Amino acid sequence: MDLYIIACMALWLYPFLAYVIYRTTLKAAKVRRKILLSLITVNIAGIIGLCAGISTLWIVLNAIIVSTLYLTVCLLFWIGQDSKSTIIKVLSIISMILTFSSGFFAGSVGLLGVAFALGEYTPSSTIRLDQDFVYQEYHLGNALTDYKGKRIKVSKKLPLVRFLQWKIFEREYYDIDAYKNPMKVRYDKEEKSLTLSPIAGKFKNDSKYKWPDIIQLMQ
Repeated sequence: MDLYIIACMALWLYPFLAYVIYRTTLKAAKVRRKILLSLITVNIAGIIGLCAGISTLWIVLNAIIVSTLYLTVCLLFWIGQDSKSTIIKVLSIISMILTFSSGFFAGSVGLLGVAFALGEYTPSSTIRLDQDFVYQEYHLGNALTDYKGKRIKVSKKLPLVRFLQWKIFEREYYDIDAYKNPMKVRYDKEEKSLTLSPIAGKFKNDSKYKWPDIIQLMQ
């Protein structure tokens, strides 16, 4: 639900927030450049983090960092439409109309689609295994897809930056029962291993997966 609220707020508010930044910095070019540079820096850090599997410990903060990419785009559109170059001005206005209208549509009529799209990125279960490892479950698919299952992810805190975590393992199970029910999780602290098994009576006996599934976190 947190991701859904952040996404909807970004789609509706960021175009106006970007306009406020644009208007209030019309006569303060240095301030605008600093704001734009700060946003781009956050965007680059967020993209690198996504590619490397590194994130903060807080899903809301992660979502806000990712959403700032849209804020940067909105601000660039407002700056571009005021450009002295006719080509840049026209392209910025056309892109602005298409982007903002698509965002407003997604944030109103397309709310259900937004909810479905974000469903696979919102953890349905989070278990802190110890001081270093965190286990999370995510639903795969929704009522409209022809596939359903579960993705499990294990992250480890970075030793020098304890508010950041690094994804060290991820696996997907495409099974309708895995989609509907949580896993039974057992963690061996000494062996650094994770044992996953279906909750008794919840999974079909003819499941294509072999249970229990043992995951070695540290080689």
